[in-house]
Amino acid sequence: MLLTLYFAAFTTVSSGQSVVISTNASDFIGITVNLNYEGIFGTILNKGTELTFYNSTGLPFNYSLEAFNSHFNNARFTVTEQGDFLRVSYNTTSDVNQAEAYSNEVLGEFRNAFNLSISVMNQTYVNTDYDSIDVYYMLSIGGNAKPFEEVVKYRPSDGFGQFVDEDLLNHYIPGSSTTGLLFLEYTLTRLDQATLGWTSDFAFTEGTIYENQSQINVSLKELLNHTGPITPSPQRTSRVVIYAGKKEITDRSPLLLSLNNSTPAYTSLKEEADYNVITYNLTQPVDDVAVKIDFTPEPPSSFSLTNAVIIISVVCVVLALVLVFVKRRKLKRG
Repeated sequence: MLLTLYFAAFTTVSSGQSVVISTNASDFIGITVNLNYEGIFGTILNKGTELTFYNSTGLPFNYSLEAFNSHFNNARFTVTEQGDFLRVSYNTTSDVNQAEAYSNEVLGEFRNAFNLSISVMNQTYVNTDYDSIDVYYMLSIGGNAKPFEEVVKYRPSDGFGQFVDEDLLNHYIPGSSTTGLLFLEYTLTRLDQATLGWTSDFAFTEGTIYENQSQINVSLKELLNHTGPITPSPQRTSRVVIYAGKKEITDRSPLLLSLNNSTPAYTSLKEEADYNVITYNLTQPVDDVAVKIDFTPEPPSSFSLTNAVIIISVVCVVLALVLVFVKRRKLKRG
């Protein structure tokens, strides 16, 4: 069994309150498989891959800044091929002007962490639903020839973090109309009054034309563009979860998806409303995490067949009665 490390780095903010940076860490890879009917483009087979690192070491911030005091809720930095964004959130016990000043300090920490030049447009919203003051920045990253490689440099160096490499980025960037980067994201969140935690999240999607196959293979190594084994971290819990849609709509007919084969043996298989959820808790290297999924046409429901039989029977009886009625009237007139 893997040991989960419980370790925390303590710093002190200027108000005198201690801040704990949680490193109760775990690695997660989620794979989503489904079909989308895209009209004239036909049916697209989508395979989404998301690598998430909970309570990773995170970015080298100065947590002694007043910006990370008890008013701080979270900060989320998101990088996409279309644009880059930062949202910093404070609770409403802070006023708007103070929240904006704190947010600028947080922005400066992201600037220092990535050594990037950033031009900024920002807007502030008071979110009454969550009692928060949210400051949004639209960013333009420049000053680096490989901005995506620069962004992922704070991933864990072992375990699933090793898969976030140049081979993975080159596989999805630049993208196409159906394949590409969804986002690279870092989130710093207040977990309780004294604890903050980092989450690193890197998501990609791959789409191909569905050609009416009766079976598909989903391989983690292929989705990661990785040739070596799937090796979990010796320090963090490591989990792979595959979400396979149970019923998908195509340009022809609804299809039912079912698990045919799994390598290695899964830890658990759970049916949810829309997905079959296949979970692997990895404690040692495996050659691959792969499944075969069968596609079968949805049979007509027995309810529909029964109703069709009833309707046809009723129509036949009515027609027979009408014919008898017409025939009797003719006989009476004759």
